[in-house]
Amino acid sequence: MSESFLTETRVVLHGIATLGINVKTLDSCRWLLENLEALQPIPDSFWHSGRYKVNRFQGHGENAMKKAPATFALTLIFVICRSMLGEDASSSKGEPDNPTPQVRIVEPADRAVISGSDVAVKIVTKDFQFAYDRATTPGTKTTLPAKYASVPQQANSGHVHVYLAPYPPGGSVTPTQFYMVTSFVMPDKAEFVLHDVKPGTYRLLVDLVNHDHTPRIKHHPRDWPPLDMVTITVQ
Repeated sequence: MSESFLTETRVVLHGIATLGINVKTLDSCRWLLENLEALQPIPDSFWHSGRYKVNRFQGHGENAMKKAPATFALTLIFVICRSMLGEDASSSKGEPDNPTPQVRIVEPADRAVISGSDVAVKIVTKDFQFAYDRATTPGTKTTLPAKYASVPQQANSGHVHVYLAPYPPGGSVTPTQFYMVTSFVMPDKAEFVLHDVKPGTYRLLVDLVNHDHTPRIKHHPRDWPPLDMVTITVQ
C-alpha cells in the first residue's frame, strides 16, 4: 500500500471522525477517487487502531463494526467521499465526446458467409483518435482491467473492443472471442483477423471505449452509441 494512500485516507478518516470536513478533506477525497488502482488489501489493524478506529463511525454500535472487514470500511469511505464531493465527483469522468464518435464494420458484410476459421475484419471510424498506447492493462474473464472506471475520459480518444458471440446466444453471454485492436492502418481505419473461429453463426460487435475500458460518455444521450454489429456465418 502506498504511503500517499495511507496519508490521504487518514485525512479523510480524521475529517469524518471529528466532523471537521474542510477543503483538505475534500482534496483527499478527490485523490482517493482518482487513484483506485493504488488500493491493495488493507489489514484490519489499520482501521481499528488509534484515533482512526472504524468503530467511531458508528457511535454506540461499534461491536459489529469492529468485526467488519477492511473492504467494508474502505467502501464506506468512498461512499462518503462521493457524497461530500457531490457534483464535483462527476468531473472525474472527464469530458463528453464532441461530437460522439462513430465506427462502422466494412468487412465482413452483414449476413456474410465465411469459409475457413479465419475472419478478416475491416473497420472505419469518424471523429475518433485511436490511442491504444494509452489503454490501461486489460483484465481477464475473472479480473477487472487496471484502473477500471477510474481514468477520466479524454474526449474522442480511446481504443477499440471487438466481441464475437454465438447467435442465437446460448446459456452464457460471454463472447467466444474478445479482441483489442492494437494498430490502425490509417488514422481512421483498422484491419485485423480473428483466428480459430469454429463453424456457426455469430454476431460480431465493435465498440469504441475509453482508456480504462469503460463505455464512452456521448455528446448527447440520444446520440447513436459508438458501436457497430453484423451477423456472420462461418463454415
